[in-house]
Amino acid sequence: MLAAVMLEQVYRALTGPVTGGIRPQHIHALRLQVVLDHIREHLADSLPVEKLAELAALSVAHFRRLFREAMGVPPHLLYPGRATAAGASLLATTGLPIARIAEDCGYSSQSHLSASFRAAHAATPAEFPRAPNRNRSQSR
Repeated sequence: MLAAVMLEQVYRALTGPVTGGIRPQHIHALRLQVVLDHIREHLADSLPVEKLAELAALSVAHFRRLFREAMGVPPHLLYPGRATAAGASLLATTGLPIARIAEDCGYSSQSHLSASFRAAHAATPAEFPRAPNRNRSQSR
């Protein structure tokens, strides 16, 4: 994704009108990418917005505004969606038990994963298509 952003910047710089500098929203794209990478790598961790703002080297207020502009949702709404998406991916590609998937994705319990999952996918994790596993009944 970073390569695509950089390629787009080079293309715009070479084909666009001379404006005297890079537009401000592009300056922060790399900062936000650092935050998104951190979120992806730490789905199971608590990620307060203050920590995310610190990673982006921005004030909390400025980070919230830029994040919403870039992502279309505030930071606190993106995180649960990413955890649910990670859960869906694990359900579809691994044979891990649902309780283990809930733990790995940072949910406090299997029922918390089930509630979030039902809201996002209109199905519980048990109803979602699963990867085959002969030992699914084992918790670890």
